[in-house]
Amino acid sequence: MRHSEAEEAINPKYSRDIDRPLTERGVSYAKKLGENLKTIAGEEWAPTRIICSSAKRTKETLVAMDLECMKKKKESATDKDGDGGDNAVLFLGSIYHYAGMDGVFGSHVEHLIVGESETFDKEQTDEVVLICGHNRGLEEAVREFTGLSDVEMNVASLACLRKTKVAKTRETWEQAFEEGKNASSSSSSSSSSSSSSSSFWTLEHLLDPNGQCLDCGWGDVPRG
Repeated sequence: MRHSEAEEAINPKYSRDIDRPLTERGVSYAKKLGENLKTIAGEEWAPTRIICSSAKRTKETLVAMDLECMKKKKESATDKDGDGGDNAVLFLGSIYHYAGMDGVFGSHVEHLIVGESETFDKEQTDEVVLICGHNRGLEEAVREFTGLSDVEMNVASLACLRKTKVAKTRETWEQAFEEGKNASSSSSSSSSSSSSSSSFWTLEHLLDPNGQCLDCGWGDVPRG
């Protein structure tokens, strides 16, 4: 998920980019995105684990979305900012820093999920890991995982990726990612549509505050 609309970097009140908060419109977008995740994607996509950038705008996006995982964290937190307690929500500076580097964010996301998530049983998992971060790395990672070259991650957008069922058993996320690499390397297709069909990750939903946006316009949500 890409964070919602934030204050511009030229604002002298925020000397560091990482400290920029959401705009009022950004809070509204995040709330609507949270609603769309529940009503359009459904309960099966409710995050059970969140790995989020330590930037102020990503934290505020999660708070505005009113996710169950965040509610539990707030209840168990020991500090006023809600950054302690439940380890189902992690705030990491690396999400912020790696997003600005070319060609590395996808592998960083993989390492985080492998390192921070639970194992899963056989072919099924009830675990939904939400990565909340920034472009350009986030968009780059979604394209890399799905094989779709035309996916665009605007502010306040969320891509729901599901593992394609390939093997009979996967006991860990590490095995799942390795299986995905093998599936990708065995494909000889060059078109984006064929590539996505053979990719290990299937893009099931692409949401923004206006709803489902797999192949539609972005309405009044600004790019940038």
